[in-house]
Amino acid sequence: MELINPAPYNPRKDLKPGDPEYEKLRRSIEEFGFVEPLVWNERTGNLVGGHQRLKILLAQGVHDVQVSVVNLDDQRERALNIALNKISGAWDEAKLKDLLQELDVDGFDVELTGFSVAEVEDLIAQFHVEDGEEQEKFDTAKALQEIIEPRIKPGEVWQLGVHRLICGDSTDLEIWNRLLSGSKVDLVVTSPPYNVGIKYASYKDKQARDDYLDFIRKVGKNIVTCLAPGRFVVWNVGVSPESYPHYHVVVLEECGLQFYRQIVWEKAGVPYPIFQSTLKARKARHYKPNYKHEMIYVLRQEEVEDTNLPVVECPVCDGSGQVQGIVNPITHEMMLLMTWGEPEKGGKIKPSKKYANDVWHIMQAMATTDIPTLGTKSTGLEKSGKKSHMVKAHPAVFPIELPKAVMTFLTAEGEAVLDPFCGAGSTVIAAEQMGRVAYGIELDPI
Repeated sequence: MELINPAPYNPRKDLKPGDPEYEKLRRSIEEFGFVEPLVWNERTGNLVGGHQRLKILLAQGVHDVQVSVVNLDDQRERALNIALNKISGAWDEAKLKDLLQELDVDGFDVELTGFSVAEVEDLIAQFHVEDGEEQEKFDTAKALQEIIEPRIKPGEVWQLGVHRLICGDSTDLEIWNRLLSGSKVDLVVTSPPYNVGIKYASYKDKQARDDYLDFIRKVGKNIVTCLAPGRFVVWNVGVSPESYPHYHVVVLEECGLQFYRQIVWEKAGVPYPIFQSTLKARKARHYKPNYKHEMIYVLRQEEVEDTNLPVVECPVCDGSGQVQGIVNPITHEMMLLMTWGEPEKGGKIKPSKKYANDVWHIMQAMATTDIPTLGTKSTGLEKSGKKSHMVKAHPAVFPIELPKAVMTFLTAEGEAVLDPFCGAGSTVIAAEQMGRVAYGIELDPI
């Protein structure tokens, strides 16, 4: 390494630890190893290509490294330096989008590719527009208008392989009973209407606070009735004031569920630009930040004590909880664990480190990849070069990755998952991919 002289004329910016591009390159080398040799000119001793990689290798204490050797005069050396920094193949962006999206769905850290999450999100969003243009050959809006009488009737149960879907109102317990036929489910994962005026076909998404929370309460009571003991509810809701997100947990606890954890879903990518109104108004207290996150509340059904289990008394306290002075409390706690062991949590799972923390980065654009585009809606920003907002066949879809992540940790293979607001079917698709059995309730027959 001491024979390599960094070229003093190198036109690339000198990166330092902490710089985003430096950290991306460092993580890539740590993950994949040193797979791209440095280019060294033996005539001058100068490094021609790989200055940032050299800096990282030196910081890691590397002394010997493979290089690609050239023998060039000064002028040709400089030309090659520029070429190595400039010349590269053009992306087939459609294939690039598919590849990056596939990596992200599989739980791989896409930032190891050198693309940021936001860049991947932008790329996916770009091709959603193109997909929409292709889909205009089939007029989905016109096709929906031509449906005089829906084929599916309220109350009907449809069998989709091992999964079951019913058309009905999730506030009606009879709908739940007809769907489940008396069985219990292992997980409820859903996203209720947000009460923000979204135009659903069969539901008015704008109610007074008490009416909206009463609607949530009715669904919550049905969940408690049909959820197995010790199982979980995962409840995704937006953070608009009209959604009253801070009341959802209170209402669900009143129904009998226990609050467990709160997860923040950071919606990676470009947000819907409502902050533009703040920039335009330039008035104090007219602060309207972009919505970049939603809440995921995790609640738990209370365990039912199994009275058939044999009673085992602690050998230290004989079950009284009182210990003699010769045994300290920490030792007693260890004795309790050794006596009864850890409680059985469920079947084996394959945890993903991508969700090790309680802030989840999931791309919202992934939600509508296969949803037909009905048209566009103005964002009011077209004059500033921003594109209009696409209108999809379903107005509120969450990404399949979200229920997949939830199922990874809160269910085992073959267990039952229910979504009382099934919508476009993200939960059912996730269950099919994860080897779970899905039950769905959807009000809209179309």
